[in-house]
Amino acid sequence: MSKRLRFFIFAVCIGLGALSLYPTFTWYVLTPDSGKEIAASNRTFIRERAGELAKQDTDTVLAMLQGQHEDEFANETYSSEGFVALRKQAEERFSNDQESTLAQNTPVHEVFTVFKDKDEVYQVLLNYYREQFLAEKRLKDRIINLGLDLSGGVSAVLQVEQEDLASRLDRSPTPSDLSEAIDRAMLVLQNRIDKFGVSEPSLRRLNDDSILVEIPGENEREQINSFLQGKGALRFILVDDDATEQLIALQRQDPTWTYTGTNTPDFIQAGTEIIEYVVRDSFGIDQHQRWIVVYEDVENYGVKGDYLQRAQVSTDQLTNRPLVNFQLDQDGAQTFAKLTGDYVNRSMAIALEDKVRAYATISAVISDGSAVIQGLSRDLANDLAIVLQTAALPVTLQIVDQELIGPTLGQTAIQQGIQAIIIGFALVVLFMFVYYRTAGMISVFTLLCNLFLLTAVLASFNFTITLTGIAAIILTVGMAVDANVLIYERIKEELRAGKTRRTAIENGYKKAFWTILDANITTSFNLGIDFSSGQNIIVALQEASSQEELEDLLSGFEQLRVVPYAEVAGQYNIKVASNEENREEIYQEVLRILEGKYSYSVLSNSFISSTISQNSLNNSVVVVGFALLLMLLYIWFRFKFQFAVAAILALMHDTFFIIGIIGAFQIEVTVSTLAAVLTIIGYSINDTIVIFDRIREGVATKKESSFTLITDSSINKTLSRTIITSLTTLLAVSAIFIATTGDIKSFALVLIIGVVEGTWSSIFIATPLLYVLGFSKKHVASSTQTLPVQSSTDHAEKNETAPLVQTDSARKEYIDRVKLEVQSRKKRKHR
Repeated sequence: MSKRLRFFIFAVCIGLGALSLYPTFTWYVLTPDSGKEIAASNRTFIRERAGELAKQDTDTVLAMLQGQHEDEFANETYSSEGFVALRKQAEERFSNDQESTLAQNTPVHEVFTVFKDKDEVYQVLLNYYREQFLAEKRLKDRIINLGLDLSGGVSAVLQVEQEDLASRLDRSPTPSDLSEAIDRAMLVLQNRIDKFGVSEPSLRRLNDDSILVEIPGENEREQINSFLQGKGALRFILVDDDATEQLIALQRQDPTWTYTGTNTPDFIQAGTEIIEYVVRDSFGIDQHQRWIVVYEDVENYGVKGDYLQRAQVSTDQLTNRPLVNFQLDQDGAQTFAKLTGDYVNRSMAIALEDKVRAYATISAVISDGSAVIQGLSRDLANDLAIVLQTAALPVTLQIVDQELIGPTLGQTAIQQGIQAIIIGFALVVLFMFVYYRTAGMISVFTLLCNLFLLTAVLASFNFTITLTGIAAIILTVGMAVDANVLIYERIKEELRAGKTRRTAIENGYKKAFWTILDANITTSFNLGIDFSSGQNIIVALQEASSQEELEDLLSGFEQLRVVPYAEVAGQYNIKVASNEENREEIYQEVLRILEGKYSYSVLSNSFISSTISQNSLNNSVVVVGFALLLMLLYIWFRFKFQFAVAAILALMHDTFFIIGIIGAFQIEVTVSTLAAVLTIIGYSINDTIVIFDRIREGVATKKESSFTLITDSSINKTLSRTIITSLTTLLAVSAIFIATTGDIKSFALVLIIGVVEGTWSSIFIATPLLYVLGFSKKHVASSTQTLPVQSSTDHAEKNETAPLVQTDSARKEYIDRVKLEVQSRKKRKHR
């Protein structure tokens, strides 16, 4: 591959990375806080805010047209976004009508003569602000988002109750049934956003039977729980047509009339009620159309939405107009057939939670439970189909894991993460510059490119970054220099052997390539994943209190544990046992007891069920076992079976050693500590592969006459690389340990211990095990009998070969002869 082609590929990658990162850069650097607030809001807030701004600009324009303080308004209005949008719209209309354009200094009253009235100006401005706000909302969907541990908010894991689904289906649910139920449940939750007025959540699948919901911002737990578990109330209900006609006439006579619940007209009969008919506007928000009258008794005058199986939009083949088809189950079909048979030519409404979404005339008896709704626009048909699909949860969802993180705790985490990144990166850069000088700065540049492209990939897939993710990025900074160190140390060996600089660089890259490949592949097999059920309530007490006092105060709770949090005075993590049924009761009881003695704030509250904790424990065992199996197979394939067994046994030693350290220091076993153990496994195998690769090379080239000499030589040749990589990793991890608190601090502590132990293990455990397992001198004797001679010129490297030296005396003589030849050639070249 030519240098130009390499540079072209590099430039393309950087360019694509810049395109991927542009939305993230725009969001976090160029977007003002007001824009971020709007983009994170629900559509109801966006509509209200757009309306406010449109009204303000409309009033300003009217004041200018009426000559009120025109000079005072001119500068402000000419530069405002709303006026720019109005002027552009006016210029387009003016040009179309009069085949001319508006000059910049055209008087204000002439600019707006193209608009019919105040309402039209308002609508143009409203459309402009709506598109601006929705564009910012779309931009937010293309950025690297902050996880709840950084931004604050509520997260919950909802698990499908399969027994409930089985009872609804009258059979055991298939994987397809379960998947369809989760899809519909996610639609239900997504469409409840505007009703509950919360910030837009992130929803995604977990496993085959769970949904992860993350809702940023400050929200009430009770509100969120109703949002997550509310059932919804869909009904097909008969309309009182006569009363509705009279009510419509009343609204026409008095357009300001609205139903308040106490001003019921006399013509409304007992057993009926007035409810609102709404359609969705361009913001996707329900807009009032009118009031209608429906019957209250759904048993005799309607059908419950529980019977609904599916709903979809289709097209009438004759008229090409949209249709909404829905299907009821067998019980619902029987009830629906009786209802439609008794009330042909009467109106039926589709009502969801006291709002009518659509109503139409019953034209005939519907006996099979399959109905068609006609006369809707495409948008209204789509909206109605979604309403029918998402009216109620198709299956009961149980909250099995929930966490509430306050914004204060999230802001602290952001500051700690940024500080850790700066410190870790600075330490690694300083070390590389001091040790390698110019080459070190080149490696720093490549490291920056690596981080840039890594961040670009995260941005292109709209990843969410968490505090654990920041720790992983910092760890990447420490470990990413490993490839550079491997190459540089190989180059130094080549230079010490008398090679030219160009030849040394080429050989350094060639010889280090397969080592880097093997090490990275085996490390990637280290797949990423608390183990006891209960609650963690993190509180900040305003009054001074000791850990012992708090434990005595809360001594009535089972499995109570109180530990200081974040090394901040007055902050404690209260751990209590609870389950799905009593978790809210226990949480409120803890707060009640605290309120009796302290002024406090809740920084975070998390709950994990026994089901999730057991699944986490099982998954951790499976992940570690599967990672070890993949490593064994790959090392067996690339090396030999003895190499694979020795590496896996050394990794098992590392794992048990770290588990012992965790127990000895009483470090709480959480997801972060498990991630640290898995990281250590990957780090240790990386070190081991580097040494094994040198051993394999030594056996193939037979530079030493015995296996013990080969292993000693291999360890010595890779020792500088091992120390440098361990040191840069320790510098980065130490920055995490110093700058962070909580679980991430424990994560860093386990990593620091593990890096030291993993380095020691790869040298003093894995390599001796290779000898014990039988990979020894017999493998040296069975290899080929010729060895390429390495000299200081390309010609000698390509053409000279020498027999393998079998005795020490002959070997010494051969080495002396090569040295003399090298010195002689250097002298001739100098002359």
